[in-house]
Amino acid sequence: MSAAASPAEGALDAPPIAVVLDDLASGAAPLAWGSALARGLRRELHAVYVEDTSALAAAALPITQTLAHGTAVWTPYGVADMLRAQRAQLARLADTLQRAAAQHHIRSSLQVVRDTLHHAALAIDDRSDLVLVSGTTLSLQGERTLACRTVLVWAEDGERGLRMNALAARCAESLGAARYTLYGATDLTAALRTIGDLLVMPRWRASPALLAQARGPVLLVGSKD
Repeated sequence: MSAAASPAEGALDAPPIAVVLDDLASGAAPLAWGSALARGLRRELHAVYVEDTSALAAAALPITQTLAHGTAVWTPYGVADMLRAQRAQLARLADTLQRAAAQHHIRSSLQVVRDTLHHAALAIDDRSDLVLVSGTTLSLQGERTLACRTVLVWAEDGERGLRMNALAARCAESLGAARYTLYGATDLTAALRTIGDLLVMPRWRASPALLAQARGPVLLVGSKD
């Protein structure tokens, strides 16, 4: 586990926004959105890079091979190769995070954990009440991909749902996005599969299996319980 911090003007008392990702390509948009949220909500941005244990386990198999870029030649691919690739991504992530922090005038920190993406997101301690989990369907394909146009909110009925909606409205404003609310009568699994750029939902309702069904990044709100 490691951490690095970049300075910013002012002191923030609110808990940080955590962005959890295991791939810089699919994590580019959540990282940009997390930076915008940190600026709009006046919070620190805490990025968590996950060294995927399932990928390391696959690389440990003696039959694992990779197709060399630009060729049709398969070559052995082991744990050392995977670790090298992960560390190269980490270096690029640190550079991207530093530039985002400078651009948005926010504080930022970076942590490395060895886990799987969705388990790591749910293991974030309650110091962070906003956890943005990278999806698997987005990749870095120019500035258009980095724009958040729609924020879907899965909100329970009652007081909790009202608070969720109010926070989601602030998030949508920070991102320059339209907000659409799906109330508790809507099945949560269906909500996760609904087309939208970002889904906002209560953290206590999330599980690794549910998050794996999400079409894109998910913002988990509140505590684990």
